[in-house]
Amino acid sequence: MQTTTTTRICSKCKREQPLDNFAKGNKYLKWCNDCRERARKYGSASRIKRGSTPRKSGGPRTPKEVRRETTSRNRRIVTQWKVEQGCKVCGNRDARCLVLHHRDPVGKRSAISSLYHVGLDTLRAELHKCDVLCANCHAISHWDAGLQKHVYSDNQRELD
Repeated sequence: MQTTTTTRICSKCKREQPLDNFAKGNKYLKWCNDCRERARKYGSASRIKRGSTPRKSGGPRTPKEVRRETTSRNRRIVTQWKVEQGCKVCGNRDARCLVLHHRDPVGKRSAISSLYHVGLDTLRAELHKCDVLCANCHAISHWDAGLQKHVYSDNQRELD
């Protein structure tokens, strides 16, 4: 004679619960419905702690939330720094047109915009390798550096 069990132990929270609290596909799942719901709210089962609550109730922040907050903070810091410095050539302090220009392109780690997610020390170290220029002065500096002279010489030949 075969006996049927009416309870099961959840492999996540280790509580014994009735089979009704476990989802059933081909067989009953290992996690109870409460643990599965917590996993769904957090987005990843690996971040669930026994008895945790969703983030809006004060639970732990997810890595995605931490990165979003770090990126937002670093963008504010860079924008504020650009405005405080102003354009090195003309003195413009309008945040909408200020850009960062690496003094030595060989020594740069990466573009500042791709470093918004890193720590403050790394970001500040990279900022100190840059000059703040407005968009016009930046374009002129590249033109004067010979990065766009080929465009001028090609257009001049067409005019002749």
